[in-house]
Amino acid sequence: MAKGHYDGLDIKRLSADGELPISLRVSPSPKAVILNASLAVALLIFALNLNSMLPDYLVGGADSPARQWLPVAVGVVALLYGARALFGALGKGASISVDRNHVNFRSRTPLGKREWTEALASYKGVRWKRFAIHEERASDRVKTRYRHVIELVHPDVGKTVPLFARETGKADRMATLALASKALATKEPTEKDRAELGAEAARLAEQGAADEPRARWEAFAALLELPAIDARDGAEVMSAPGEVNAPLEQPAGEGTMDADPGAKPPSSLAVRTVGDSGDPESQELQVLIRAGNTPKPILWALSAAGVVLLVAGLVTFSLGSVLGGLLFGGLVYGIRYAERAKPRQLTVTHEALRYVDPMVSSRSFTMPLAAITAITIRDRDTETLDSKKTPRLSGKELLISTARNEKRAAGGASEEDLVWLRDKLSAVVARTS
Repeated sequence: MAKGHYDGLDIKRLSADGELPISLRVSPSPKAVILNASLAVALLIFALNLNSMLPDYLVGGADSPARQWLPVAVGVVALLYGARALFGALGKGASISVDRNHVNFRSRTPLGKREWTEALASYKGVRWKRFAIHEERASDRVKTRYRHVIELVHPDVGKTVPLFARETGKADRMATLALASKALATKEPTEKDRAELGAEAARLAEQGAADEPRARWEAFAALLELPAIDARDGAEVMSAPGEVNAPLEQPAGEGTMDADPGAKPPSSLAVRTVGDSGDPESQELQVLIRAGNTPKPILWALSAAGVVLLVAGLVTFSLGSVLGGLLFGGLVYGIRYAERAKPRQLTVTHEALRYVDPMVSSRSFTMPLAAITAITIRDRDTETLDSKKTPRLSGKELLISTARNEKRAAGGASEEDLVWLRDKLSAVVARTS
């Protein structure tokens, strides 16, 4: 039943937490049905009125192919959304049951029924995936809203089944206001009222937390006695139940900053160790990252626009086009100059790892070394909700993880830089923590 991010589906657990069998009900989300139906109606109305909205100089006269086929194309899209709404309204969803030995699946759709049973031992593990939906640029604490998916993974993707799916990282403001109103309206709350209000407040707090599903992921893996697979960074990291929060393995050697991953730093990184060489406690590892963080395709697009405007202006003797081309070129130069003049810096002491981004202060962070569990390389586009439909343009970055959250660093650096940083930081953190 693998559906990627299971968007448009409600996954409801019918059994109690921590008990087998795990009983789940997967059904089409009413919100998705309404949204698809609304889009179908809006696109159909648009298709019927499209020809009257388009001027002749743009698409030609009444007999032009554009006037004949554009409404048809929009109408086909409207029918597709309408079909999705119809299937969602008529579909009865699926029932999933997982016990100690088997996974049982039953589904019912307008196209018929489907049932199968698979041995639990044939499953690879419990996988946690995360898809970034939205990233806010304001100074709000929550920077990204995520779609988290926890699923039971089978080598046959058709037998991979969801265990949990939810969006987190953005509080439900309406639900929070409703809870506050209910709490204020309850003048003399009983113990039952307090318990209900506390449970709802805890649920809303969990929904607003970016890493809330971790406990569920670990609990599912432990309950089913299967490996826990962390796939949030674009590469699957498999851990045995109970070992998902283990710190970085301590290698042999003294607790110094001279841990060497076996390769010299790339020329694009400025690396130095400061402090007394005889006193490891006073040492710091400092790494300057000169690579820009702006995705290269954006710079290419701005440069191309500037060249087109500049050439067009010179050919047509248009001062406005020439100035526009120079403006785009100056914008690209300004971005590159600012990123090189203010490079990002990673600093590791014997107590913490510190990352400073002078261009965007909200990306800076400090993390205790003892809390770091993994340092990995992640493709930034693998976490987007439509990563299979959109080109990968943003490059890669480091993902520094703890048991509760993770931080991103060195975005836009080359593959060589990131590999060296990952190995170097992993060795230093393990030796000094």
